[in-house]
Amino acid sequence: MLFVFPKDVIPNADMVFWLIPFSFILLNGNNNFGPVSRWLNCHGCALWAKLGKLSIYIYLFHFQVIMICKHLPGIKHSIAGSLLTLAAAMAVAAAVMAVREMIRRRRPHYSK
Repeated sequence: MLFVFPKDVIPNADMVFWLIPFSFILLNGNNNFGPVSRWLNCHGCALWAKLGKLSIYIYLFHFQVIMICKHLPGIKHSIAGSLLTLAAAMAVAAAVMAVREMIRRRRPHYSK
């Protein structure tokens, strides 16, 4: 008799299947092997750096934007309304990040 994992250990069999291709993608990306990983390591780093800077602003402002959009009369609980809320949260975060970076560039840095 074969050993069968209980459902508590592996709740979804598809999860185990997708671990294999994603682990190969991660290993190839780490080794800089293949055209996709070379492109991501060359051009994707700037994208990830920009998203890393933007992430703190998304974290700080997403809840306020969601609450404002939730109480607007034109926004419904649909996919389009959710996408509009997501776009608004990203826009607010990007605007605050741009203003903060502009202030940071103009203000002289003092070190003690």
